[in-house]
Amino acid sequence: MKKIPYTNNSKKIQHIGPCTIWPGQTREVDESYLDVSTENPDADFKKTDLSKNIEDILKLSVANLTKALPSLSPEDLDAVDTGEKSKNKPRIGVVNAIAVERVNRASQSLEGDKAADEFLALVSVMGDAELAEQDFPAESVFAVIVDAEKQRRAVDVFKADFAEFDAAELESLKADYAEQPDYLTAIDELIADKANS
Repeated sequence: MKKIPYTNNSKKIQHIGPCTIWPGQTREVDESYLDVSTENPDADFKKTDLSKNIEDILKLSVANLTKALPSLSPEDLDAVDTGEKSKNKPRIGVVNAIAVERVNRASQSLEGDKAADEFLALVSVMGDAELAEQDFPAESVFAVIVDAEKQRRAVDVFKADFAEFDAAELESLKADYAEQPDYLTAIDELIADKANS
């Protein structure tokens, strides 16, 4: 696909596909993200009734919803996340796709963002109490950095807690953590470590 320059002339951060564009910033974006087709109902989510918009998005298949995430504003992404998690049986594929979208947006924002790079380095050496005190709006790159660090630390604690388990015991844990990919990966790493030692 052809990339074209896009300038954010608004006063708010914009997300065009996977690119986060700060006010006044120009970035090269895939032109397909700027050309919304009305023939494809999965591509046009900017309707006048936001609550109906979110309801329609939540009705999409996991695959189509995942494709639509890059086109959502931070507020719409939060609303979809909240709507999915409030279901009796949230679809783990959707929850994971939203998490991946947040990381993608944060990583796009980090490119060339000196403040975010410095904050990333600072967060990695913060104590747990100081990290817990960090409070940023959900759409903020800083919030994503803090959440990712908290999750990394939680996985490290998990691995330490289960390091003494044998391979069979670790395998039995997989059912309990089936919907938590980070923990499944940690279990697999622990099992691999047992096999290699």
